[in-house]
Amino acid sequence: RSDCGFEGSQVCVHETKYVKKVHLPFAATGYVLAYQRCCRNSSLNNIIDPLDAGSTYYVKINVPSMELRNNSPSFKSWPDIYICADKDLVFDHSAVDPDGDSLVYKLWNPIYGLTMQRPTLSQPFIVKPDFIPIQFLNNFGIQNFLGGVPLEIDSKTGVITAKPNAVS
Repeated sequence: RSDCGFEGSQVCVHETKYVKKVHLPFAATGYVLAYQRCCRNSSLNNIIDPLDAGSTYYVKINVPSMELRNNSPSFKSWPDIYICADKDLVFDHSAVDPDGDSLVYKLWNPIYGLTMQRPTLSQPFIVKPDFIPIQFLNNFGIQNFLGGVPLEIDSKTGVITAKPNAVS
């Protein structure tokens, strides 16, 4: 994307997909599947100590979903690596559900993951890991990810909108 004076070749992104069919026995409490990794980008200026903040992504599988053999939705596309100051951000972050289930979208507080001292797990958790919300710096938060400019998501369509006004 060169429309804001930044060349994409200056950024490297690696994507990994884990694909395996797994049979989970019925569990009266359902399941929580989580993926945790170390370290967010050091250039982040809205959270405390991004290199030690890590990331956790999780999904809850409840009893009705297990009984129906429900499938997971898939995002239609992934966002740009960066956004431009003083340019409208409009991104369709919607997903498609193969079962035709109704999807509702909302912004969520990021969750801490692993750290520089512990960048990967040596073995899977058997119990639910701690899901601790990221701590934002002053003037930032779930209602204010960009520092004074609202970032919004349409709960029905999944379209994210904002107009960032700062370069960071």
